[in-house]
Amino acid sequence: MNSIRNSKLAITILAIVALTAGAPAEDIRTDSRSSQVDSLFAFLDDGKRPGAAVMVIEYGKIVYSKGFGYADLDNEVRITPDSAFRLASVSKQFTTMAIMLLEERGKLEYDDPIAEYLPE
Repeated sequence: MNSIRNSKLAITILAIVALTAGAPAEDIRTDSRSSQVDSLFAFLDDGKRPGAAVMVIEYGKIVYSKGFGYADLDNEVRITPDSAFRLASVSKQFTTMAIMLLEERGKLEYDDPIAEYLPE
């Protein structure tokens, strides 16, 4: 049951991050904006509960990275920015959405051969 709850929370957090990823970069740059992100996820540090790793990347540079809450409640292992999550097939939906956004923006076509983007 814990793994189902943890998976649902991870999916929710990923969805929040995915939805806010399109926000203008200047929204995250300042210390006050970092504190806003901190406050958004602070509830995960309130007690012993599953958490999330949050990273904001601007023009290929990490501008914010922090872990909140626990990766393993039973062994009291906290989440760090380097924590790995077993997401099973959940990531397929995010990959599909990213491809759809790229197609919408004219960066690729659905019928393009994969070798055009991954030549090796």
